[in-house]
Amino acid sequence: GEYSKALHYQLEALDFDKKIADSAALWRMTVNVGNTYSYMDKEKIALDYFMCAYPYFKDSRSRIAGNLFNSIARAYDGLAEDTGISVGTKSGYLAKEKFFLEQSLSIKKELGDSIGVGNTLSNFGRLEKQLGHFTEAEKYFVQSLDMAKLTGNPRLMRNNCKELGDLFTEREEYGKALPYLLLMNESGKNDGDRSSQSDALSRLYRIYEKTGDYKNAYTYLEAYRNLKADQSTAEYNRQIADAEAKYKNKEQQRENEKLVLENKLKDTANEKAEQEKKLILIFSTAGLV
Repeated sequence: GEYSKALHYQLEALDFDKKIADSAALWRMTVNVGNTYSYMDKEKIALDYFMCAYPYFKDSRSRIAGNLFNSIARAYDGLAEDTGISVGTKSGYLAKEKFFLEQSLSIKKELGDSIGVGNTLSNFGRLEKQLGHFTEAEKYFVQSLDMAKLTGNPRLMRNNCKELGDLFTEREEYGKALPYLLLMNESGKNDGDRSSQSDALSRLYRIYEKTGDYKNAYTYLEAYRNLKADQSTAEYNRQIADAEAKYKNKEQQRENEKLVLENKLKDTANEKAEQEKKLILIFSTAGLV
């Protein structure tokens, strides 16, 4: 809903930029439209918009160019996840993803964009993981995690902890996975990020179960269940509050419409009374009453 609304206004702005021939604004808005389609998981359409803007930013070393190249890489990553494509097509998508990630990382380092560098390193980690290069993936995730700690970016920190936890779990290196998932859980708890905490608790439970540590498995399973119950209650309360707010707004709207109608009726009655007074006055002057 919100993305569709944003897209509507962005496309209107895009048409306006075309009419006034503002090329800089036109290509920036083209990138914004592509990002919105990407958020809506419409990667192919997103990529079409990104590639339309690419020639304008290709030789730029600006922040928006770095972000565009990262967005293009993300779109190719999304297309590569399609299970219906051939191995060759997937390899081609991943090669293009790597090319644009390299361009993005180069610009972000040049600009001293530490947060951007951290995000791009994490994207490199996911790419290497898709390619089956687990050692390289680990290296990028650890670098991104260090950057997240350095810049005070807890969300990126939790994302990298999740990636590293999953990477080591897939390799059945549970002892290496645990510290990252414990850090992810603690960070999510401190920041009130229930979704991240829930992901960490479910992973911790499964690892302890696989390693035969049933005491800890039970502890984290209970914590996970309690958190999900709290989330369900919070969601239910939010839905009730939303419904109540909508009802009150509707009632207020009806009350306003009623007042408008009553005022119109009063105005009509007053006008009619005034007209009658004028007619009586006219007839009186003419000696007809």
